[in-house]
Formats: sequence, structure tokens, C-alpha cells
Amino acid sequence: MDRKCRHIITKFKHRLKEKVDLENIKLEVERRKLFTKVMLEDVYDSSNKDSEDLFYDLLCTRGPYAFFKFINILSEKGYNEERHMLQTEYSTDYAPHVYKMSSKPVGLCLIIINREFVTLKTRVESHIDKAALESLFETLGYDVTVKEGFEKKGLTAKEITYCLQEFSENSRLEKVDSFVVYILTHGNFINNRDALYGIDENIVFLDDIYEMFNHQNCSNMVGKPKWFIFQACRGGHEDVGYFGSGTNQSVDASDVTVSFPEIDSKPPLAHYPSLTDTIVVHSTMPFQVSIKDDHKGSWLCQDLVEVFSIDYLRHDLETMLKSVCKRMQERTSKNLYKQTIHVELFGVSGIVRFGQSKNLS
Repeated sequence: MDRKCRHIITKFKHRLKEKVDLENIKLEVERRKLFTKVMLEDVYDSSNKDSEDLFYDLLCTRGPYAFFKFINILSEKGYNEERHMLQTEYSTDYAPHVYKMSSKPVGLCLIIINREFVTLKTRVESHIDKAALESLFETLGYDVTVKEGFEKKGLTAKEITYCLQEFSENSRLEKVDSFVVYILTHGNFINNRDALYGIDENIVFLDDIYEMFNHQNCSNMVGKPKWFIFQACRGGHEDVGYFGSGTNQSVDASDVTVSFPEIDSKPPLAHYPSLTDTIVVHSTMPFQVSIKDDHKGSWLCQDLVEVFSIDYLRHDLETMLKSVCKRMQERTSKNLYKQTIHVELFGVSGIVRFGQSKNLS
């Protein structure tokens, strides 16, 4: 039995001793082989005045499934309140928590905007996205920094890397509860790796960006939500969509990759996977282009700003991203192309809610 289950049994031992008749559950205990024969004899020895204490002490020494066998025994014999008590305690311990998002500012936001390239098309809508995103993230409580490079043309690949490295080492991250990195540029999918272009058309791979912000390289953000948003193509394919009846009203926000750390007995120092609490939003699916409007800005930026500006005090981050996804699915380009955002969750074990400092004040 793992430490968590042992703790639950010990915590409710007095209540269980009061409510559960060991004689009443004896046959089920034997049938489910909760104890060895020798243990059973000791527990049910009529001369043993401490048989109830012994029962629960021995239960804590049994194998990994003993806790769940005991819950089934309680259910089988009608001890539903006690069963519910143990199940609730077990489930609550693993329930997602709400990340602390009450620091002032709530976090740091870095926006990198590339506009003019060597041969790639100029991103003429970038100034529209910039104004909207600055306003949004300031509203959410972030201290916003925009990097546009010389004459607002953008950053080279080397400059992007340097800028991100500097941001990951920012000492202010220790005192804030989250960060946002939003990069607007051209991109591609090269050798099965997502890549972003600098204005010199050299590339920065996304997995190298993630490495800059893992727990070893960005220890100030361990256990805090980290949000990356990439407005960039991920290939050259257009999504032509399909024509259906439209009867399915449910919307799946994204392809979501979720990984949770194994929970076991804790060592003296918390032992974390190298990258957790990380939300990644891609403006499009792998291999596909990302659509933008020269006059209104990129689709993702438009929908993200509209949804979050209205709902950030009412809904959590994941719920709002689903709303963004739904809005995006309703869009169609003049060439009848579609676009779907792609969300990845790396070890996100909690819920992100904005406006906590406003609710507290």
C-alpha cells in the first residue's frame, strides 16, 4: 500500500473502528484474501483486545491493491458512508488544484513579432495583432514586453534565441505566478520538428525553446503555469474542411497531450519531471498553414482577444481555449479554407484562473 493510502486509513482509523464490525466483514476479508492466514488468525483471535487496531495496522502493510479491496468490502457489506468517506479522500487528493494567480503583476508576458523577411511574405497585419495583444495581456494582469527588433522589422533566429534565454533567466520570474510567451512569425515543420523563422530565415526549433524553460534552466517557474502561444504556419497544407450536416454541436477544443507525474512516496526534496505546468497553443495543426487577415489580424489573435476579454473573470483558461476553438472552426477563408488550433498540455495538473487578485481585493 502506498503512503497516500496508508495516510487515509490512519486518518480515519478511529471512525472505522467505531462503525465497521470486523465480524460482519470477516467472510469478505477471507474471500478477497486481504490478509494471510496467520494475519487472519491474529486479527480474529477472541483473546486479542486490540484486534481492531491490529486490523488497520496490518491493512496498511498489505500490497498496492489492499486499499481498493477494502473499499469493495465496505461496499459489499453496506458500509456506504465509510466507503464514500475513503473514496472522497482519495479522489480529492488527486483532483486538479487551482494555480495561484494573485501576484501583482500576475506574470511577465513576452511578445515577439516578426514582420519583414528576406524572401518570405511580409506579415503586414502584425501591428494590428500587437495592439490587441498588448491590451489583452495588460488586462489579464501581465507586465508586457514587446520585441520587434530594428525598425520594427523583427528578430533574427539568433536574436529570438537570445531574447528567450534572457527572459528565462529574468530574476523577476521568482516573484510572479506565471508567464506568457507569444511569438508571431513564419514557421514550418522540418524533420518532424516545429520550427520558427527569424527574419533572416534561419530557424529556431520549438523543442529548444521548451528546454530553455524546463525546471533545470528556469527554476523560478517550477510549479507555475507557463503559457506559450505560436502564431505561425507549421507546413504548407491548407485545410479544405468537409461539408457535413452540422448536427454535432459538441466541440473538442484541440488535440491535447497531457502527462501527469507519477505520485508515490515523496523524497525529502520534491522530484519533478523536466517540464510541467506548460500550456502550448499553436495557431494551426501540424503540416498546415496559419490563416490571417491583412486588415483585421491573425485569426487566432482575433478570437483569443475577443473571448478572453469577455470571459477571463468567469471562466478558466482551458474553457476559454475551447471557446476560441469553436469560434475558429466557424471561420472560413475567401478560398474556403479552415483552421483548427492545436493545444498541448505538458504536465498541467491544475486549473488556470485569471482575476484572482481582483476577486481578493
